Amino acid sequence: MIILFIILVAIINAIITLTTDYEKYFYPFASILPKPKSNGWIFISMNLLIIILAAGQYFYQDYLERTKETESDSKKKASDAILFGNYKKSLDTLEMKRENTDTVLFKMFRDAGVKNELLAKANEDIKKGVDKLKNDTSLKLSEPRPTVYLTSGQELILDSIVKKVYFFTVNTSSDNATSTGFNLTISLLIYNNLQGYSHKAHFKFLSDLVTIPKDKAYYTGFTFSNLVQPELLYVWLRGTFQNENRTKTYPPINFLYVYNFDTKKTQSVFAPPEFDKITGIISSHE
Repeated sequence: MIILFIILVAIINAIITLTTDYEKYFYPFASILPKPKSNGWIFISMNLLIIILAAGQYFYQDYLERTKETESDSKKKASDAILFGNYKKSLDTLEMKRENTDTVLFKMFRDAGVKNELLAKANEDIKKGVDKLKNDTSLKLSEPRPTVYLTSGQELILDSIVKKVYFFTVNTSSDNATSTGFNLTISLLIYNNLQGYSHKAHFKFLSDLVTIPKDKAYYTGFTFSNLVQPELLYVWLRGTFQNENRTKTYPPINFLYVYNFDTKKTQSVFAPPEFDKITGIISSHE
């Protein structure tokens, strides 16, 4: 593109020169064809030389570029041929390895087939033995027995007191197994120095439909009213419950708890004198 521009500039320069200084290089209208002077021949020769050199440079550059492209194509073809040869050689190697692997696997599966037959027979014998053990009632383990009680440390929680009405939360746990089918009752007895012992309530505790999962707790509550602040609240919990499938009813539970309004803590009452005294007072009012 640059060479063509040089040729174009040379031609334009010649035309401008002839237009402005025609008589300097040619005889004025000596004949139909312009007759150059001595310096006119020099002018013509120099411009022709510029055009010829520029054209020669253009074609030579074009020749070099085509030669370079030809060499590049030859190198690319040679490189592609080498890559294709390596690729084919890799495929041949993989094919040989695959054939060897197929042979080894065939032998392995053939030997494994015999072993699988022996294993299948052994598994069948084991399955028969397990089924026999399952059906042997003499070997069956006893079902875990749930233990129902008021959760230690959270047995009774005094939530609030509103206009002499006391609101308590009861936290019941079922350890070892799930329990349901509750047939429990709670009796309430309060004590203070002014009133002494006062029986407050006797009600069914937990619905038959309630289910307490294994090692979980169930929250419920109760209320009672009293004009004078109690010092102690006795809660007597008794009754029966069932396992999760309701196939077993367990012997009655019989727990007595006492809540201290000063310390706000709950304790279990186990000692026979106090246990018998409090439960006797409650029984006399029911």
